[in-house]
Amino acid sequence: MAGFLEAAKYVTLVNLLAGKELLPEYFGWMCMSNQIAEHVIGWLENPASYHALRRELADLRARVYEPGACGRAAEAVLQLVSGLKRVAA
Repeated sequence: MAGFLEAAKYVTLVNLLAGKELLPEYFGWMCMSNQIAEHVIGWLENPASYHALRRELADLRARVYEPGACGRAAEAVLQLVSGLKRVAA
């Protein structure tokens, strides 16, 4: 499994949808708190970088967000269960 994740270009949904690294990704068993803190401090110390990231995240949301995911998931489950009932009968 680890080999698969190491071969993947991105592992977080945000970066996969964006097709680039918007948010840092960390993989492994070691504590990455220092690296995470460096990113957060960088955003705090560089407001232009922080605002650029916010704009990119807002643009991504505008491209991919569609309300009603829970309802669509529930409908898919009901259809699946309905189909299983017919097969079992």
